[in-house]
Amino acid sequence: MAPSPSRSTAEHIQSFLLRHHSQRAQRGIHTPLIVGLQGPQGSGKTTVTRNLVDLLATPPHSLRTAALSIDDFYLTHAELDALARDNPNNPLLHGRGQPGTHDVDLLARTLASLAQGQPVDAPTFDKSLFNGQGDRSKQTIPIPPNQDIVLLEGWCLGFRPRDQDDLLAHVDAARRSKVAASSSPPPYFLRHSDDNLVEINRHLARYEHQFYDKIDVMIRILPDSLDNVFRWRLQAEHQMKAHNGGRGMTDQEVTTFIQRYMPGYELWGQSTERNLELWSGRGLQISLDVQRQVTGVQDF
Repeated sequence: MAPSPSRSTAEHIQSFLLRHHSQRAQRGIHTPLIVGLQGPQGSGKTTVTRNLVDLLATPPHSLRTAALSIDDFYLTHAELDALARDNPNNPLLHGRGQPGTHDVDLLARTLASLAQGQPVDAPTFDKSLFNGQGDRSKQTIPIPPNQDIVLLEGWCLGFRPRDQDDLLAHVDAARRSKVAASSSPPPYFLRHSDDNLVEINRHLARYEHQFYDKIDVMIRILPDSLDNVFRWRLQAEHQMKAHNGGRGMTDQEVTTFIQRYMPGYELWGQSTERNLELWSGRGLQISLDVQRQVTGVQDF
């Protein structure tokens, strides 16, 4: 029987990580290999991460492997409320999800402690609290000291800020193109003001400054079309509702939910060359079709 798509993706990543872990050991580096895993909603990155932990932790490798999600580092509910109040005209910062809604200080401290071989109590975020707005849970996940590999996954992980003039020029060109070619759908970022997009760009600069240098290697899961993100997220919602008595979002609510993330993919996720250069020689890109089957594997 052929492996599931997520298992196949995990096996490609496993080979890459074992190679880099071995190279570090040969150079006498025995601190944990910190791995960033970026992929859009519904791409299967959480399942891939779970499969990776199983593959790496079992013989013959028997590597101590911990998994983190950037979703568990959201600001508290009170802090998210304050952020929204401070940015009343920026819907991108009304609720969790976007760069700017994570506790970057906590994430940086956690990665620094793990890189030094220290134990940590990793936070968890309960998305069911406050009627789905979510809050940091009182429960934490203990991670023992001296991990071999630490996996950190997130939808915007590795996205890098653009030069502000370049960002605004890109948005302006898209706006003029929309007027000239009204038949094609405009990019989602045109639904937001320049000021709001610049604010997200500023937050991304904090992410890069505070913890990107702690990530040793980067994995990118790349869909062959951004339209896949809508399909994948709808599939996930349908599967969840099939098992919980139908509780969850309607199809339109899912579409609206994903549309809020699209500016991130369009403006920062698609500027691939700039994103990739930070981990040049230390990165792996895996391309997926709409069925999440691997269509390409490339080092960068």
